[in-house]
Order: sequence, then structure tokens, then C-alpha cells
Amino acid sequence: MVSMSESDNTPPNLDARFFQPKGYEFQFFERRGSQRLRKIRYGIFMPKNPKGIIIHLPGLSEFAEKYYELASNIYDQNYGYVTIDWVGQGKSSRYMDNAHKRHADPFDEDVEDLHALITQYIPDHTPLFMLAHSMGGNLGMRYALKHPRTFQAIGLSAPMFGIKAVSALPIPFRHQLSSFLNSFFSEKYVFGGMDWNEHMRGKKGIDIFSSDPIRGKIHHQWSLADEELRLGAITYGWVEEALQSCSVLFQDPTLKSLETPIFIGMAEKEALVDNHEIHRAHSMLLHSELIEFSGAQHEILVEIDEIRGAFLKHYFSLVEKTLQNVQNKANTD
Repeated sequence: MVSMSESDNTPPNLDARFFQPKGYEFQFFERRGSQRLRKIRYGIFMPKNPKGIIIHLPGLSEFAEKYYELASNIYDQNYGYVTIDWVGQGKSSRYMDNAHKRHADPFDEDVEDLHALITQYIPDHTPLFMLAHSMGGNLGMRYALKHPRTFQAIGLSAPMFGIKAVSALPIPFRHQLSSFLNSFFSEKYVFGGMDWNEHMRGKKGIDIFSSDPIRGKIHHQWSLADEELRLGAITYGWVEEALQSCSVLFQDPTLKSLETPIFIGMAEKEALVDNHEIHRAHSMLLHSELIEFSGAQHEILVEIDEIRGAFLKHYFSLVEKTLQNVQNKANTD
């Protein structure tokens, strides 16, 4: 596993709101996984007396720098903000000598990384809330099912409960095909995949991530500015582990009994995750609200103000309502 070396690059061409706010800090920790030593970076932005702490779980290939604006939004609501760079992306360690390849160990390892972060590096006795996007939603829900008392409420942005590219294939066949490809080409890029290059995002007219002309450039601009953040395509090994994790999620009996209130935001113009599987999960959960955001592309949290603002309004409403319930219960006990 390789960590990309520190680099001194030109700052990204972005507005001030997309830069690291004063008081926001980065830390690292290590955990010995089943297959390798895992070095994980996390970001933390904490007011003096937070009402609670929101754990933000980013999606595939994302990094903490992409969400400085979100961190500030959360801080302004007097909540602490903590985010994680999953192993294989951001400035956490990478899986392969070619650090551009987004490979993966079983997703259980990421769940354990998150558990280490929560139990060892986050203040005790503070209500915890989850805000997760895409792959982070998959991992976050895996964690919530394993540790159902950790989070008071959960917000999910376009969660990866299924992968749209294989959604037309019958479930048994998609797993057979993925297993076959993984057996022979695990560390190879998927068909058409390659190392990071300046044209990976933001090609005019084919942006499947965000319709916002400014926020839609954040990922690309930070990648241009800091070579440590650059990441190419996924490997067949990642696809295999992702599909396995989706199956595990739906097979977990706790899915139908989870008491945690959950808000799910779904993108109308989704091109990456399977919205049908989001509907299926919603129908199985006891306390979930599902809203499809008209006009939204996959990355709802970096969408235009109208879409992003509506999502955050619903999420903060859930958090505040849940926090009030927690406080009321504490006062009566």
C-alpha cells in the first residue's frame, strides 16, 4: 500500500468558501487490517460547545477538501463536523503501487476503520449523527446495522445500495460475472479505465455529477492543484467488493428492525447508483423518509443552491427534531 508524497502545488482556482476554514484540522491514525496496515486521514471542525457531532462519509474517489463548504455549514449550525478519507482515496493510504487505481479490500475493513475513528478519536457523551454520500451511504448503513445505537439520526445522499451500470443484469448473473472478472483481473482497471487525467471530470455537456457550474468544478480543481488527491478509475476488485457489500446490506436482518430515523435524498438524474435499490431499501426500513430531488445529478451535496439547500434543510430538520427528542428523554429519565 502506497501513500502519495506531500506536494506543494498551486492553490485551486475556487472561491474562498471552498477553502479550509480557520480551526479545521487534519489528523491521521493507523489500524492493522486483516490484509495490511491502513493509514487513515480524517478532518475535524469543532465548535466550543457543539450540540452534537455530524460524521460525514464521502463517496467513491472523494476527499475531505471537496467538502469545506459543507463543514462550514454544519459548524454554523453549532454542530461538530468529522469526515474521513477512506483508504484508497484522499490522503489516506492507497492499495497499490499505482496510487491512481481505486482498488479495495472487503468493505468490512472500511467499516472497521470507521469504528476505530468513532470509538477512539471522537469525544464521548456527544450525540452523533451521520451524513453520508453514495459509497459512504453503503458503508455508513453497514456500520449502523452493526452498531445500531451509535447514531441518533442518519442522512443519505444518493446512497450506493446498487450500481446502475449492472442494474439491467439479473442479480445472480452480475455476481457471477463480477466474480469471474475479479478472479483474473482483480487489480486491473475496469474496461476503459485509466489513470487520472485532466479530462476525467467536467467535460462540457457530459457532467453526470453536478449541474452547478461552480460546485461542479470543486473535485476537478482540487485534483489539479494537489496531486495527492488524484485518483483514476476503479478496478474489477473494487467492483466485486462493492457488489458484495450491497448484497450483505440487504441480507442483514437488522435492516428491517433498525429504529434510527433516516432521511434519504435521491437524484432524479442519477447515472451512477441504482435508484430502484434505494426504493427497495426505503421500503424495508422502519423509519425512513425518501425524497427525489428534481433535476439533481448524483452529487446532491455539491448541487445548485436550490437542490443542495433543500436537502440540507430536510437533514438539519431531522437532526434538530431527533436531538430534541433525545434531550426530552434525558430529562424524563
